[in-house]
Amino acid sequence: MNKAETIRILSIFNVAYRFEVKEKEKLTLMIELWQRAFIDETYILVDMAVQKLLIESQYPPTIADVAKRISEIKNPNISTDAEAWGEVKKAVSNFGYYDEMGALASLSETTRKVVESMGFREICISENTDTVRAQFRMAYNSIATRKKQDDLLPDKLKIQMAQIGMNKPQIGEEK
Repeated sequence: MNKAETIRILSIFNVAYRFEVKEKEKLTLMIELWQRAFIDETYILVDMAVQKLLIESQYPPTIADVAKRISEIKNPNISTDAEAWGEVKKAVSNFGYYDEMGALASLSETTRKVVESMGFREICISENTDTVRAQFRMAYNSIATRKKQDDLLPDKLKIQMAQIGMNKPQIGEEK
């Protein structure tokens, strides 16, 4: 989103929520902050998130509110933990213990990550399905939450964070 589009979004908030920033320095900083937050997003996507917020909230939204709505718009098909567990049960039923590769290929990305971490064969042979389901739900919710949080970050920030992470010494390494 460019500067003119950012100003338009902030003007929508000004009209809808009857607030304005009178100090030029604060207004400039606000525009810069919102533009940096959504630099990787299209105006259309940000506008859709804003329209959704205008209907849902009586209070002016924060950057985090808009980013969350953008993530919801971009990822409408993220399954609940119950739906993901249903995927696992279907894979166990369809592929069984012996076709782990086929079963994993049939799962959605997040569900597959959880199943791989738990072990597909271990899930298949477990006699205590309630415990396995509870462990799956906890792991799935953790990974899904992390994915949603990562989706909120602008691509440029993700790249910068990855570069900083690459420069960290590993455990046991010296600087």
